[in-house]
Amino acid sequence: MSLPYDGEIVSYNVPQRYLGARDNPIFLDKDMETGGQGIQNPSSGLTVQPWTTVISEDKTQIITSAPLVSDTVLYTGSNITEVSLTFDQLMNPTFCFVEEGSTKLRWYDTSAGQMVTTDYGTTYISPKVSLDDKFDNTGINDVIFAYIRDNILYYRLQRDRYEIEYQVSSSPVRRIQKIGMTAGYRFQFLCLV
Repeated sequence: MSLPYDGEIVSYNVPQRYLGARDNPIFLDKDMETGGQGIQNPSSGLTVQPWTTVISEDKTQIITSAPLVSDTVLYTGSNITEVSLTFDQLMNPTFCFVEEGSTKLRWYDTSAGQMVTTDYGTTYISPKVSLDDKFDNTGINDVIFAYIRDNILYYRLQRDRYEIEYQVSSSPVRRIQKIGMTAGYRFQFLCLV
């Protein structure tokens, strides 16, 4: 399914190829995303290099790196089993993860002026995040946080401070494989039904 800018849901029988690093294979403990030259450095744009984010072997850290950036620990916790990373318009890392069975979203809160972690609990599963349009510099792009609750696909938006829940469809969904911009310049949810 794809989400155009106006919010209308479009159903595709055949998914389109994802753009950039998002087109890599799918893993629960590793994510790839295209981003800028450094964390909190959008000066060269948001499509400079691929970023890889992994969960440490002991499941206690979320670590990201890129060809021009050494390993950076983004989060330390316990029993982290899933991770998905993107960057906001200012190259602040935004990531969701599952820790001790609970889905969490870590994002830069401009009102607080710092990174915050929002805990959505154990009823939210298969979380993914992506900046919808890395090429847009008009300020209308958004980080999308998608998840499944009660077998239904939902998302929340950065512009709403992730407070408003939008339902994608009423068809049952088991797992989100990946989300992001496709070669057809549509935002796509690739799901297992």
